[in-house]
Amino acid sequence: MKKYTLTIVHIVLCLLTIVVLNRCANVNIDKASPEYNLKHHPSYNDTPYSLLDYKGVLHKYRVNLKSLEFPQDNRELTQYCGIHFHWEDIKAVYGKVGNDLEWRYYVYKNKKSFKMKKI
Repeated sequence: MKKYTLTIVHIVLCLLTIVVLNRCANVNIDKASPEYNLKHHPSYNDTPYSLLDYKGVLHKYRVNLKSLEFPQDNRELTQYCGIHFHWEDIKAVYGKVGNDLEWRYYVYKNKKSFKMKKI
């Protein structure tokens, strides 16, 4: 046992040194970036579903809007946007775009997002 103790101690010290040196790596995080703020917001979901509206503005929601069925009477739905941090009304319209027929999504701010609370 005595002739292996020095080898075992040497291996343990090497492994300990490797672990300590790897944990102390300096990682530069830009806390002012929008991506950092979005990921650390309480409403952030790891798998947000993106939606590009007719203006080309990106929106992210917790549910996949393309798999949902919009109501037949007005085809409007209200969801919380993870990029703009307020409620938005989404209206799906099926129509001609160029030579193809496809869904277009119109996104508007919901009026309830901006009501003041009475104190």
